[in-house]
Parts: sequence; structure tokens; C-alpha cells
Amino acid sequence: MATTDAPSSHGLSVPGEAPRRAVPRRRSVRIRGREYPVLLPSIRDPRLHVAAVLLTLQVLGQTVLNFRLSVAQILICLATGALIEFGVGFFKDKVIMWPASGLLTGNSTAFILRVPGTVHGQWWSKHGFLIFIGVVAFAMATKYLIRWKGRHIFNPSNIALVLAFVVLGPQYTEPQDLWWIPLGPWMYVTYAILIGGGLLIAWELKLLGLELGYMAAFAAAVAIALAPVPDHCMVASWHATALCGRDLWQTLVTSPEVLIFAFFMLPDPRTVPDGQVGRFVFGVIVAVLSVLLLGPTTLEFWTKTALLASLVFACAGRFALARLLAPLEEAGGGLAVVRRLGWAAPAVLGVTLLLATALPVAAQLSTHGPEPAPELPDGSTPKLARSVGSGPDYATWVSVTAAAALPPSSNSGPVSATGHVWVLPAIPSVSIPSNVTAFDPSMNQQTADQWAHD
Repeated sequence: MATTDAPSSHGLSVPGEAPRRAVPRRRSVRIRGREYPVLLPSIRDPRLHVAAVLLTLQVLGQTVLNFRLSVAQILICLATGALIEFGVGFFKDKVIMWPASGLLTGNSTAFILRVPGTVHGQWWSKHGFLIFIGVVAFAMATKYLIRWKGRHIFNPSNIALVLAFVVLGPQYTEPQDLWWIPLGPWMYVTYAILIGGGLLIAWELKLLGLELGYMAAFAAAVAIALAPVPDHCMVASWHATALCGRDLWQTLVTSPEVLIFAFFMLPDPRTVPDGQVGRFVFGVIVAVLSVLLLGPTTLEFWTKTALLASLVFACAGRFALARLLAPLEEAGGGLAVVRRLGWAAPAVLGVTLLLATALPVAAQLSTHGPEPAPELPDGSTPKLARSVGSGPDYATWVSVTAAAALPPSSNSGPVSATGHVWVLPAIPSVSIPSNVTAFDPSMNQQTADQWAHD
């Protein structure tokens, strides 16, 4: 294997002509007589900037944010994505490349995917490693196989995560919690890195309108959905009671997990429209779809899955949206866009009002289902063992006891019936998970026991 610097023909000059500016030599590697171009990472590559922010958050997650994710699971995701992209580039495209996209797909998958049973602090646990490998491999497969006009249709890690959560369910998978740790110095640092890094990268990629459009529309849509339906609630393992109304709105809008979705998964330049108008509208559509899909949900697991699934549906219609908005992109400027709409403006207004009406209707659906069972800290649902003792069944016991309480049949005069006092066993002490007390420090054993008694 030999390494060469292949000269570029564009750097040559001929007598009598002004010398042309030399083009930098391109690195290449010769393996068994074949020359492979070497594509190294560039510090200006936005993918490296995204990776730097996510890796910083991963370090915080392993140290102070209490992520239920091991270092080994992160490395497994990174290695899977990198090997697949490197292999495709080497064997198919005949290049040796730095697998930036594969590493980013693996990193974003590891950031959101959790496997129940993994505990914070188990740095080298490989628990559920096949699930991590499968999700990243499927994500990379969608990038190469599901394409339209030379571009992949779906965000790779997004569609793979949604499919994993829907197919495997909460027994084998779990999205990262909407709430991480109590608001304090480390959470302020996390917000600063998350929001600051996301906005800077969006400014660099001209995706700021997409992100701001999503966050503004999401906050407004959640408020519209919850205001008429105060009974819509979400049950989470880290909260002692169901979250409803304003508390639920505040949790969703300020959730760092929602911000991760808005700043680092949604704004993928390869899976969003190219024009600024299209990107803004795309962000608003994803926000509305997010609220419509989370409306019927009551458990945090499905709420987070609904948020992720909104991007899958939006990406599926991305090319149709781009064609629809092409005339508006050509118009340029806000007033020009309004003038270009013409008679279509009332139709746009009608669709907007229809969607606004549908938001509380979707939220109302959750109130007609059975009461959800709260999750345990590992994402599983509690199972109550039924103890069956010896003796007569309940119906026989009730009838015999009632008959014994009646006056004897030989005495026809009025007498008092025998009174029985039933002493119930003491209610056992209630255990309080650590993530519940972390969210609400006022929750103590006395309060929990009182709630159990009531």
C-alpha cells in the first residue's frame, strides 16, 4: 500500500500564458494497483460541529446528567455507523473517507435510544448491544436504499428509532427522558451548550428559520391543544403524579430532549427543503404533526415516540411540499410571497384553522382510553403478583358470614344482630424512586404513605 499526492491537471501552465493558481494536491492511497482517493475531515464540516456538541452532552450525561447509557453502548453505535459508511465508500465508491455521517448517525442514535435495565454508572455494560447495532444498521440502510432524486428521503436515525420504539415497545426500548436533572448549574450549562450550539450551527447552515419556526409553532400548538382539554395528562416515571395542563406544557416546551430533536435531528440539510420558505413551513408542519400525534398518548414513552414520528411523516411529503412552495420560493420576500398566494391565501387560512381545531380534538382522544399504568424508572410497567390463599371463595365467605350475623331462627322476637369489626392490615411502606425525589425534593416518605392511604 502506497500513499501519493495526485497532482491536478488544472494546476499546469503553458508558455506564453499567465501561470494559473495551483490547485492543492489530492491525497490518494494505492492498494493492489488501484488508487483510492482519501477524503479527510475538514474543520469547516458542519457535521463535525454537530458531533462536537453531541459528544459534549454525552460526556455530561455520563458524569452529571445521570444518563442510563453506558460508554460501551455509545462506542457500539459509533463503530457500527462508521464501519458501514466506510465499507460502502471503500467497496462501492472506491474511496477512503472519514465516516462523518456514519459517526453522526451512531451518535444521535445512542443519544436517544435506551434499553431498560441499563443503570447510570455501568460504564462498560453491553446490555442490549444487539438492539443498538440493529437500529444503527437499519438507519444506515435507509440512507443508501430509500432514496429519491439522489437524496435519501428520511432522516436515518429518526426513522430507525421510531421503528424500534413501535416494533420493540417499552419492554425492550425506551427514548431518553423528557426531564433530565433538577434545574441547577449543570443544567444551565447543558441548556447553554444545547441552545447555543444548535443556533450557531443552524445559522451556519441557514436553517435558523426552520428551528425557530418549529419551536414557536410547537409551543403554540401544545397550548392550543391543552387549553380546552385540561384532563389530558402524561404519566412519567420521574414524576409522582400525572402531568396535566400548564405543567405538561412547560415540561414539553422546555424539555432538553425536545430541544435535541429541534436543534440536532430536525435540521438535517439533506432531508429538509432547500428554500427558506420551504424550511420554515416544514418546521411548522413538523410541529403541528408532533402535537397531533402526541394528542392521543398518555404515557411518556408514546409521547416521545410521537414527537419523533412527526418528522418521519413530514420527510415522506418533503418533495411534494417543495414543489408546492416552489412559486413562493421564487417570489422572494414576505410581501411578495403574500401577493403570490393570491386567491390561495383563503385556502391556506382555512387549512390553518382546520388544523388548529384538530389539535384539541386529538388531545381529547387520550381521555377516552383506560387509565395508564405508570412506568418504573427502567421504563417497564409494574406487575402486581396475585396471592391466592386457601379457604372458601369470596361468594361463599360473604354468604356464610352474613347468615351467621342473623338472629337465630328459633327466636322470633326482635334482637340485635351480631356485629363484626374487620381490622384491615397495615398498608406497607411505599418506596420512592430516586428520579421522583430528584424532580420533586419535597416528596418524602410521609407524603407518599399518606397518598397510599388515601
